[in-house]
Amino acid sequence: MKKKRIIITIIATVIFLGIINYERIQFLYYFLSNTSNTKQTIEKEYNISVNIVMQKKNIHLYEGLDKKTNKKKYIITVTGKGVFTLYAEEGVDIEGAQKIAEEKGFPTTPLDFYIKDSFSNKSELIDTLYWYITNNQGKSIYISFKDGSVTYKN
Repeated sequence: MKKKRIIITIIATVIFLGIINYERIQFLYYFLSNTSNTKQTIEKEYNISVNIVMQKKNIHLYEGLDKKTNKKKYIITVTGKGVFTLYAEEGVDIEGAQKIAEEKGFPTTPLDFYIKDSFSNKSELIDTLYWYITNNQGKSIYISFKDGSVTYKN
């Protein structure tokens, strides 16, 4: 009976500490699951020479040239949802987004990327991928990768 109480107490303590430290545990999970997403691994697996690497908490974007076709290629890894490949000519690449931003009065750098929370394995990544820039007044412009359409966010 005493052993059962001790085991139950230990399990309850672990669960309680897990709830309190959820963000730290989540970060550790992302860190451990993304150790294979290094630049060298992506270059080797997808036969590209990586020029730009951008990352969010659980999403990594690699831009580089395909060694066979010499076309600009994006490799996007989304933890828990897979690895996606897009070519620059399928939509608006980084340079195209910078031109659109400049035309709208936004600085061309720093440019970042955003994938809508509604993205799932069943939807196309190209429909939910946006480039975005925030100006010095805190206003953001989102540029759709798919068609270059512009959305503003205050």
